[in-house]
Amino acid sequence: WSSDVCSSDLLSLYDCPMIVVDALMFASERLRSDREVVTEACISSGTALSFASNDALRADRAVVMAAVTNRGEALMFASAELRSDRGIVLNAVKQNPLALEDAADDLKADFSLVQKAVEIEGCCLRFASTELRRNRVIAIAAVSQNGHALRWVSNSLKGDKLVVQKAVSNAGSALQEASSNLRNDPTIVMAAVRNDGLALCHASNEVKE
Repeated sequence: WSSDVCSSDLLSLYDCPMIVVDALMFASERLRSDREVVTEACISSGTALSFASNDALRADRAVVMAAVTNRGEALMFASAELRSDRGIVLNAVKQNPLALEDAADDLKADFSLVQKAVEIEGCCLRFASTELRRNRVIAIAAVSQNGHALRWVSNSLKGDKLVVQKAVSNAGSALQEASSNLRNDPTIVMAAVRNDGLALCHASNEVKE
């Protein structure tokens, strides 16, 4: 893309996401600092935010909202201030729950926001605060969506029978993350084996016998 490409030429490509991203990548600094151009690019493909030429655009709430609404992972390119903005982060997480990784620490400790993320993808629990990984409600929501999220709950909850039962009923192999007491619990082992026969290898020797 030559430096004299006009804004209207770039904006006319907004319905072709990869073309827009490529176009913005090679556009002149003038275009990459043009709020209208960058906004339209982000509406089409959120990761275009990474090619904005100045920090002001990555700190512009409307531009960043457009980006994360299209691609939640675009949150990583937003300013620190906007990664602390609950509305921005919530929109990002709704689009891609893995965006929680790039949220500010205080939002990783936000109960309802983390709950929304783990209800969509349970393994997002690994990005939550230590306190929320100890929260039974959050843990149950996470392992019910993806049993493998049991890996990320606190050690105390790995010994919680309901949490572990939810996990192994969703993914039998999650039994390997349960406490030794629960790997010795016939009810839990049976629930795991019903989901995945190979889960038996994670049970205690006593139960196997």
